Amino acid sequence: MAEAQVTVFSVAVDAAPLAALTHLLDDDERARASRFAAVRHGSRFVAAHSALRLVLAAAIDLPPREIRIHHGSTGKPFLPDYPGIEFNLSHSAGHALIAISPGRPVGIDLEAIQGDINAVALSERFFSPAERAELAALPAEQLIPGFYNGWTRKEAYLKGRGTGIGAGLDHFDVTLAPERPAVLRADRREPDAVTKWSIADLPAPQGYAAALACNGPTPAVNYRTFAWS
Repeated sequence: MAEAQVTVFSVAVDAAPLAALTHLLDDDERARASRFAAVRHGSRFVAAHSALRLVLAAAIDLPPREIRIHHGSTGKPFLPDYPGIEFNLSHSAGHALIAISPGRPVGIDLEAIQGDINAVALSERFFSPAERAELAALPAEQLIPGFYNGWTRKEAYLKGRGTGIGAGLDHFDVTLAPERPAVLRADRREPDAVTKWSIADLPAPQGYAAALACNGPTPAVNYRTFAWS
């Protein structure tokens, strides 16, 4: 991978050959999968995290089961043995996205779109005043796409920085309107972040929204379909 390039894999988790995958996970991952109340959700977790291990294995030439994945204090995964490899995973419903980059921190978010949500009410809980105003100004047919633009861009940014949702969602602003480019407009806790981080929308399966955040300028994205075979 070129240094300025991020590779993003699109994974159909419901197509995964589960019987051949569980052995790829470590003890912690298997325990996390077993805690899901719904079997389907546990199966999707196994598929997404197995795909991540297979992608990482190809990047560092190591058997998937032997890869040590650790997590920071806010849950961001990293490879203690390969600090030059940055990656991130997001899965929602039947799909997952994996971003992998040589040396540039990345965050990725994928969300299954629910058309019956109250976008304005949710924005009052999670978005900044500037974002709420932008969303409220959209025509009715753009409220749902605008909300998911904002949500995925904000999640990707927080995941890339490794701060997590617990740090709050309203101290920074992203663009929301469907016709506007994805941009980090402001971060009131770290004003110069707007010159250090870029945000981009990603192709997503029908009925999903997705975004990528990357430290540095907007990267070239190599978008690939993950093949279970």
